[in-house]
Amino acid sequence: MQRFLLLLAAVVFLAAASFLPRLEAGAQEPAEQPDQVIYLAPPRPSPVWSTMQLFDARPTMLLRVPEDHRFVLTDLWLMSREGDRVPLSPNDRIWLERVVGPKRFIVFDSLVGELPNPIQWRTGVSFLPGDEVWLNYAFAAEQPKRPRRRVHFTGYLEPLPTAEETPYVGGMIER
Repeated sequence: MQRFLLLLAAVVFLAAASFLPRLEAGAQEPAEQPDQVIYLAPPRPSPVWSTMQLFDARPTMLLRVPEDHRFVLTDLWLMSREGDRVPLSPNDRIWLERVVGPKRFIVFDSLVGELPNPIQWRTGVSFLPGDEVWLNYAFAAEQPKRPRRRVHFTGYLEPLPTAEETPYVGGMIER
């Protein structure tokens, strides 16, 4: 019985092999393949956030952007500081600056009453490698003691592919 099964398997194998295409004894052309597409994942941003105190009319640096990244500021919350319960006044003033070497550029400057709290930008405010991001707050009314405003900010650092591909930044007012 085993011989019969082996013989039957050999016959089926030979019959199947006779239907296979025969290979020519020459050089073969490689099979055509569609063009390969390589997908590059976008850079992964790293979240950045902090809470700090701002003194009346004294600039405070939020951060210095690393040389191989850009920073995108997305949100600012203005809050009273414990112990200095000075409410937000619509006439208080807040402004954001971009500092590049010895030059300062105003990114935005507004009265607090003209802004929502928190301040949220849909696309964010972008700062280039090496930029310093400074925030200023001025109380409208005289305060009995030196008040401070608590500010929380969020954003993200995004790695840049090369230094040559940094975007153009224009339209800023030099101070």
